[in-house]
Amino acid sequence: MVYVSKLRTICMPCKYARDDVTFAKASSLFLKKWNKWKDDRVLDFIKCFKTQWLEKFSMWYEGAAPQFPSTNNGVEATNAWIKRGHTLRERLPVGQFLNSATELVHTWSVQRNPGSVNCLHFVLKFQLHP
Repeated sequence: MVYVSKLRTICMPCKYARDDVTFAKASSLFLKKWNKWKDDRVLDFIKCFKTQWLEKFSMWYEGAAPQFPSTNNGVEATNAWIKRGHTLRERLPVGQFLNSATELVHTWSVQRNPGSVNCLHFVLKFQLHP
């Protein structure tokens, strides 16, 4: 399993590539380095990795979607907020769940109403505060 940590480390330049050219170069160097190994397990992995992640599903690197988050932390935070405030982290019967979901949507609609003086606006552009 020493290979796994080495492969992850070596593959990081691919993950953090800022554009298509950098990703292609990093991928090429990754394949060049690991295709030198004489271990069949490594070569099988490299073949599979190339087919799946460099050819078929190649838009997984950071630069593939500029200005978008690379994790789902925002979604998970919203999910945790809903669970804490509306379901009390319990599985609800369908009727209770629908009531809770209706209440949630109503509350968010009122809070986000642009005509309201206390409107909570969605943030469309990330701003870093010092």
